[in-house]
Amino acid sequence: MGNFKKIHYYDLRRENELGRLPTLVGRKEEIARLTRILNRRIRNNSLIIAPSGAGKTTLAYGWISHLCREAEYKNLQFIQLEAEDLNNLSSEALSSLPPSVLFIDDFGHVAYENAILINRLRKVMSRVLHRPDIRVVLALQPREY
Repeated sequence: MGNFKKIHYYDLRRENELGRLPTLVGRKEEIARLTRILNRRIRNNSLIIAPSGAGKTTLAYGWISHLCREAEYKNLQFIQLEAEDLNNLSSEALSSLPPSVLFIDDFGHVAYENAILINRLRKVMSRVLHRPDIRVVLALQPREY
């Protein structure tokens, strides 16, 4: 786990190098779609929406593992934030993020029906969402969308 100005995160590139990310079998269409979204100049943030146990996290890890093998993404960081830590995020801390894909698993679990947190995150994440070098990927269940 690393730390960018008091943000605790998982370096998924490092986890991939250590062989800790699960292997993804199939799902080529989903990986291709996520990659196309990543490469857009605008609207390049993604939501992965599926029921619990459908493989949202495994899909994200498999996609990131795929990107780690591609030379064009060698300067991109792959960062996972824990949804439980969203209450502790600050604009200042997020502004220190390097060019990266920011993956937040179980986002909906923490944010669902929590208007105060959503409003706070909207303010904190607004700068990050407008940075062209940061892509945000959120995983949530259909009822949380």
